[in-house]
Amino acid sequence: MGNPGGMTVRQFRNLAEAVIRALPTDLNPTTTQGWVESPDPTVLGNAIRTALMPTGNSIYIVFVDYAMSAKDAVKAGRYDDLDPNITSPNFPTGRKGTAEITVELINFRATLLLEEAIRKIEGMVGYRPADLQELLAFGAQNQNVQRHNSIISVAPESSWCHPTGRRFFPELCGGMGGRSLLSRYVKDYCGDNCCFPVVRK
Repeated sequence: MGNPGGMTVRQFRNLAEAVIRALPTDLNPTTTQGWVESPDPTVLGNAIRTALMPTGNSIYIVFVDYAMSAKDAVKAGRYDDLDPNITSPNFPTGRKGTAEITVELINFRATLLLEEAIRKIEGMVGYRPADLQELLAFGAQNQNVQRHNSIISVAPESSWCHPTGRRFFPELCGGMGGRSLLSRYVKDYCGDNCCFPVVRK
């Protein structure tokens, strides 16, 4: 019997034992207790996944409350810099209820126009682009990922149109100095550090 991700039970057990042996003993007690008492075990799981899979198409489990407004979802993300156009009126809630979803970050490992990336994502069988609510839930639950890669939602319903007619898509980005929620113009170039979150249909 295998585990999700392709590991056998023996591989998973061996990895778990290796992680326990390698855990540092000088962790901050307050931080450690925070991991222990976290009501959401996927937070620690995603932190471990990020450490073990820093590159490639990484996979994350994300809890999404689709009833949450864009305003509240942005507040939950605690961003240091915000695009003022990412508001509830510009991004009304579409889906309903709550769900635990699997988000995969697609990295094309090339510099290409955002509109080219959109066409590639649209051509992926069995997947759809993560929408704004899913992107914001991802950002709130995986706050360090965007310090290393820009994460752009290319779901059609998650774009907004400037009065000039220019279309933009929400983007998580940043660095060690802070985290940002900005917008990317559809005609902009995306570097090889750009990832695109997708969800299985």
